[in-house]
Amino acid sequence: MTNLSNSEAGFLGVVLESIFYGGYAIIFALYLNISRSKGSGSRLVYPLSAMFILCTCFICLDFTQAFLIIFRGTDFNHRVANDMNLATSTIYSIVDATSQGVLIYRCWIMWGKNLFIVILPSLLTLVSFVTSIILVGTEQIVDTPVWFFPMGTASFSISLSVNTIVTALLIWKLVQAHGEVPAGKGKHNLRLLISMLIESGMLTFVSQLTWVVLFQIQNNGLSAWGSPLTMIYGITPTVVLVRVSMGRSNNQMNTTAVHSSMHFTRTRMGDNSDISTTVQITTGEQDDLETGYRARLDKSTENLEKNSY
Repeated sequence: MTNLSNSEAGFLGVVLESIFYGGYAIIFALYLNISRSKGSGSRLVYPLSAMFILCTCFICLDFTQAFLIIFRGTDFNHRVANDMNLATSTIYSIVDATSQGVLIYRCWIMWGKNLFIVILPSLLTLVSFVTSIILVGTEQIVDTPVWFFPMGTASFSISLSVNTIVTALLIWKLVQAHGEVPAGKGKHNLRLLISMLIESGMLTFVSQLTWVVLFQIQNNGLSAWGSPLTMIYGITPTVVLVRVSMGRSNNQMNTTAVHSSMHFTRTRMGDNSDISTTVQITTGEQDDLETGYRARLDKSTENLEKNSY
């Protein structure tokens, strides 16, 4: 991204934002469908819905800005541009804090509702949100204060530290659950690794790390990554809960079906004897160690998660 101009980076950002939003819409619709099929209300449907609505407003504002810049370049009212930037920056801050809150809640559930586990990330989230709002207000000042960029780096770094802590705690818990499952073949371990990366919120961590680096070096790629990052903030907690719900459903089906194959054989006992039927039930080779991993994880959090999602 070092050779991108500001206009090229902005255009790339709009393209990436559109792609991520399309995926986000599909994932969110899948989440709503799963929540409805469970037949019970979910506490997290409200923050997840709020994030999707905010991200929808965000992309609408971004598209409006792009349209005005392209087709009304010389006549574009800078007052309107500043108001739109203020709105998108505010939405970014709210979505970031909400996304972290959902992942912290997930971490709290995973760790047995232990408050000591989530105190630090919760406080850091609050600090990050406050500093972010201060920066949003500062954007309207004509002469940028000397502390703007250092404070921006600090704000984004604090937010990154929250995601680092939460991701590490979730991975730790998931590894503990996986540790008691027998080792399997390569493809099984790969699926387990992918599952753990999804459920730990690793996507947000990697994306935000990229954002902090670009901001620190003041690379033009910052303009290309800011808008997609907002979509990723909404995608990550949504896809985590979709993955958790689907994994639990699959595990329940596997428990009921037992992945069995039934073979019927006839054995003739004699010329005049009755034909006896022997039923041989053989449990098929477990082609997915994730069943055991999910069973272990669900068992450890069964009572805690009963009415939490």
